[in-house]
Amino acid sequence: MLSAIACKRENYVDVVVRGPDDFGGMLARMTLMYVESVARDPDYLRMELHAALEGSQAARQFFENRWRPFADYIEFGLGELRKEGHAAGVDARVAALMFQGMVREALYAKIIYQADRFREHSLADLVKYLVAMFLRAVGVI
Repeated sequence: MLSAIACKRENYVDVVVRGPDDFGGMLARMTLMYVESVARDPDYLRMELHAALEGSQAARQFFENRWRPFADYIEFGLGELRKEGHAAGVDARVAALMFQGMVREALYAKIIYQADRFREHSLADLVKYLVAMFLRAVGVI
């Protein structure tokens, strides 16, 4: 099942053409699209976790296909921002990993564990906060 899912990717074309094209706005829209997709069927994330613990090749493919667009976008975007004098000294690959980890933890807390402490926060609010915190951390805002 996970192997079949691993071949699918989110279609971010609509996200790209909708709204401002600045790095933060695009990242927020991509992230929101992804977390809403996971929220619609959280079993995908559960399967990824189980398969990763088993060291499954399907889990590796799932990780590459589902999370790769974020990594690619962040690495490219931060590279472009460095050319404009922003995000100096930031390792874009490490920053992408950091962002993905923040998003995963938010999904675990909100969707998988349904933690009481985040009940009053919508996914959209969590994404907005995470993106703003990430942009501050890498020196974009």
